[in-house]
Amino acid sequence: MNIIDGEKSKKRILVIALLRIGDNIALSPALDCLKKKYNDSEIDIIINENFKSMSDMLPFINSVHTFPRKELQHLISNPDSSFFESIDVLTKFIDTINLKGEYDVIYNFTHNKLSACVTGLVQSRAIIGMSTDLRGNYKIKDPWMNYLNETPEMDNGSIFHYSDIYASSVLETKSKSFNLVESKTARDRAFDLIDHKEYVVFQPLSSDKKKNVNISVAANFLKNYSKSTDSLTVYLLGAPFEQEALQKLVECSGAHKGCVKIIICDLQEAFSIIKKASLVISVDTSIKHMACAAGVKVIELSLGSSCVEKTGAYSMGSIILRPTVECFPCDHRLECTQLEYLCQQQIGTDLILRVTQSVLINTEPLTKIAEDFFGKSEIIVAERSRVGFWYARPVEPTMNYKHILNFIKKYAIQFYLNGYSEVVVPPYMSWTQDLSLDLNHIVTKKCENKIRDLLLREQEGTLSEHSIVEKIYYKFIELLLTHHYRRSDEALQIR
Repeated sequence: MNIIDGEKSKKRILVIALLRIGDNIALSPALDCLKKKYNDSEIDIIINENFKSMSDMLPFINSVHTFPRKELQHLISNPDSSFFESIDVLTKFIDTINLKGEYDVIYNFTHNKLSACVTGLVQSRAIIGMSTDLRGNYKIKDPWMNYLNETPEMDNGSIFHYSDIYASSVLETKSKSFNLVESKTARDRAFDLIDHKEYVVFQPLSSDKKKNVNISVAANFLKNYSKSTDSLTVYLLGAPFEQEALQKLVECSGAHKGCVKIIICDLQEAFSIIKKASLVISVDTSIKHMACAAGVKVIELSLGSSCVEKTGAYSMGSIILRPTVECFPCDHRLECTQLEYLCQQQIGTDLILRVTQSVLINTEPLTKIAEDFFGKSEIIVAERSRVGFWYARPVEPTMNYKHILNFIKKYAIQFYLNGYSEVVVPPYMSWTQDLSLDLNHIVTKKCENKIRDLLLREQEGTLSEHSIVEKIYYKFIELLLTHHYRRSDEALQIR
């Protein structure tokens, strides 16, 4: 019997999510897929103890195991602690889980050595993701999880969003979105914190200073936006430890009294406040991810180590502003290598203000703003392909040649990871038709000719040395040009 898909009616599923708050929110499409795949099953989760407050917001979870990360870190780093104390803490945690019985499947979505160790110690019949065996050897089961582990960092154009990778490792599906549970108690508390008028949520700060909006830019945005006749109240959300920084920002802005308000709240209250917002403007942090789950309009300010292709605003139609400096995105583990944050300089007050007014009151088209800031910053719209993957479409009259080839490459990679490694005509033709529909309104004749030249060069040489994914990639191009971009009255017309 297939352990994962067998006839056992009620399975026990364990999700390992030793991630940050925003990353855990990004897991919600995978949790939806787990519920669809194992409809009548129990889904448990391991989450870091300092993020337990958000576990109630995740859908379809039966029970939560809180991982003692802080205690382990303290014991390991404390020279007065015995080496065996940390082992005892970890052993006790694992034993508590194993006493409840064997899991049918473990999904490890964390992908680091610690999570692999935990995965290998918990009793289960099957594992999806990284784990260790009794000898400490690392192994990864599932093509999507293996792809996550091996994806080159620099090839950002053709990599997949983390949420798509997590969800695809569970189930092949085209329908994905963030999904969080709103607490009635939090909703009632939030009701007392807001003025019940239309408002905008602005989140210029994060836990990583490289991702923050420049304080002068943020202050000037608040000042200039509050002067607008059509301006809405702006709420700055924060935890108690952020109140001083937010108060300083408001004072620096000199914004009209009553136009900008600070709300100190917890995570669940923040979600309830966000759900009623007209717009959320946020850096790459948990507020942005909650806004995507709430279904409100989103403008993401992508700075520092924020990689749009991996963690961009996941709701369709979200607008992302990102700089064009060569050092962006940087390594999140390293300090900025520049004398000043160049990326923060490119996402300035004028850009944020004009895009905000365009979204709220349609003052001007985004294409006009993109033209004015061309070469300094890029405006991107989040969309979803017909085969289900999230992608970032630059706001330009047409996608350029590089974007189009990366788009086709994503089709090829997803085709391969979903198990279509052989040249099987029906899926190839079906996927090529979806691909042609996705590209129909964005490919120019000039780009079509470039793609034809690329294919011709490959056909004159040999495909024997290419990987399977590359062969699929060129097969898609061939079918696309041969069957779907022929100029006839019946065929789809390229512009």
